[in-house]
Amino acid sequence: MADDMATRLMAKMRGSAQREEPEPVTTDPTTLALLRQARGETDYSYVHEANSKGQAEFRAAVQKRARELQGQHGLSYAFAEARALKELREEQRVTNERDRRRASYDQMVKSNRAEMEANSTTALRQRIKGSAA
Repeated sequence: MADDMATRLMAKMRGSAQREEPEPVTTDPTTLALLRQARGETDYSYVHEANSKGQAEFRAAVQKRARELQGQHGLSYAFAEARALKELREEQRVTNERDRRRASYDQMVKSNRAEMEANSTTALRQRIKGSAA
């Protein structure tokens, strides 16, 4: 194999390489099924659809807010759109931060609750007796 590879490389460098069609790789159906299963879902169209839907909803919200700002403050559409975009992004940032903080708080409470249950009456009494002795 190595000698054959070296021979082909030398022939290619000399410019006298012969074109050989590589043999097609054949894989049995069971192996193909296992490979597909190992790779997982390869169709991500649902992700693309969700992204485009979210972007369209955000764009519609920006346009709606821009029209409202235009009517309220008499701004040109470009300024109203920029302000609407800034406001909506800030609202999204605040919402994400609040959700993140809430999740952290809930996790902390859950952890503390488990620790308090571990230190509950019976276990606590045994620890006190053990440390006093």
